[in-house]
Amino acid sequence: MFRTAVGIVLSVAFSASVWSQNCTDIRRFDFKNATIHVGKSDANELGALYNAPRGIALAFHLRDGVALTYDGSPPISNTPDWRAELVADREVHPEASIWIRVISLEDVHMTGTGTWIYVLGFGCERGHLIREFQFSSEGTMLKHLDNQSLQILQGIWSPTDAHADPSRRRELTFKWDAQVHRYRLATIRPGDSAKPPQNDK
Repeated sequence: MFRTAVGIVLSVAFSASVWSQNCTDIRRFDFKNATIHVGKSDANELGALYNAPRGIALAFHLRDGVALTYDGSPPISNTPDWRAELVADREVHPEASIWIRVISLEDVHMTGTGTWIYVLGFGCERGHLIREFQFSSEGTMLKHLDNQSLQILQGIWSPTDAHADPSRRRELTFKWDAQVHRYRLATIRPGDSAKPPQNDK
């Protein structure tokens, strides 16, 4: 089930995604008060149960690190259905001329069940904010980040698992590839099933 995937370049379908937000230096960009776009395409290749990426394009309008959203248009009630929060914000310097901000968003379904976690990497290009990396699912956490690698711990549900308790975990390591200026999936291996995923902030 677990496999090593060395040499797989992440698709440019979700790389270099541009929006109208101005960005000249990613180190100074205010993610706590910004609109964060997530896409349908994702580095998570799984497709079953709660293991799959969310698979929908969304925009989180963060204010002080929090965004409240509603199901339906117009909203069905005055009570927000979802609460997204910026739970991690780190910067890395993978190349002499490149800085990347890696953030994690946690989107909790307050009027239902489920929490979606996004690990996202952004840079600035030609004065605009660019999404360079995206990984999402339930039960996902940014485990480790340094200038050359990004590590994610993901809960894996089997068909008989309760929603609150995945029976397995996997650890994915993405390495920075200076030739293509992108994160490249390097390894997937079993994670520690005795401990829940935790953020490395």
